[in-house]
Amino acid sequence: MEITDVIGNLGRLQCYTTILLIYRGMPTAWKVLAIPFLAPDTDHWSAKQHQLENWTVIRWRNVSIPFDTNKQEFSQCQSYSYTLVQLPDSWDIIIDQNVTVPCTKWDYSSRDNTIITQWDLFCDREWLVSMNQTVFMLGMLFGVFIAGHLGDK
Repeated sequence: MEITDVIGNLGRLQCYTTILLIYRGMPTAWKVLAIPFLAPDTDHWSAKQHQLENWTVIRWRNVSIPFDTNKQEFSQCQSYSYTLVQLPDSWDIIIDQNVTVPCTKWDYSSRDNTIITQWDLFCDREWLVSMNQTVFMLGMLFGVFIAGHLGDK
């Protein structure tokens, strides 16, 4: 005796049920898979002060941001300590390359508006991206029990 003798062959009801379950699961799958698109890795560095707006990004990064020789890239969470000095018609900067400080504001390589750039989820706040997925899955876990209980009533 085969299982198809008990449950029957593939018919309309099974096709409709399968299609319904696929469509029902799509929004959940989109949310679970959305975080790589909403929070992509973004190249970032310490932002320059608005007084130095005539400086190019390349000049700013070369002068004020430490270069990590192991990774072969500029630091994304540190900058050299610096002091702005006002001259009669412009601003200058004094940089102490012996002291690094954590970044408080960032510039980005991309102008895309993502949750990473909108809420500055870099360095010491990077864990919040993973927390998003954890909280969502916990909500799904509790939601299954609550919805199941309500569905039984």
